[in-house]
Amino acid sequence: MYPYAESWGDETYHYRVSVVWDERDGELNVSPVGAHIAFDDDGSGLLFPVVPRVLFPDQQRLAPADLLHVLKVLAFVARTKPDQLEGKPAHEIEAAYRRYLQRQAQADARRRKDGFPPSRE
Repeated sequence: MYPYAESWGDETYHYRVSVVWDERDGELNVSPVGAHIAFDDDGSGLLFPVVPRVLFPDQQRLAPADLLHVLKVLAFVARTKPDQLEGKPAHEIEAAYRRYLQRQAQADARRRKDGFPPSRE
């Protein structure tokens, strides 16, 4: 499953996996609290009602097999419950990503203050 990127800390992780969804290139973003695809063509996104920390409750990081399992769950939800998917315009996806970066920066600042290294990219 490549290409992909990962970042993690003691309490969180974030994976970005290049995907093709309904013939559109995009990036699957997986964090403990959710999963969404950001599409390359217009920046819009598709949010899934899937919470990875429920699928993997005791894991601080996900293995490639776990990410494949997340993709299978997303495909199943899309096939069986398409009404539960939520489309978002590009500006809302960008705003959510900025909030995520701010939360990561705050968490890293707390980690440094407590004498721990920042989360790894």
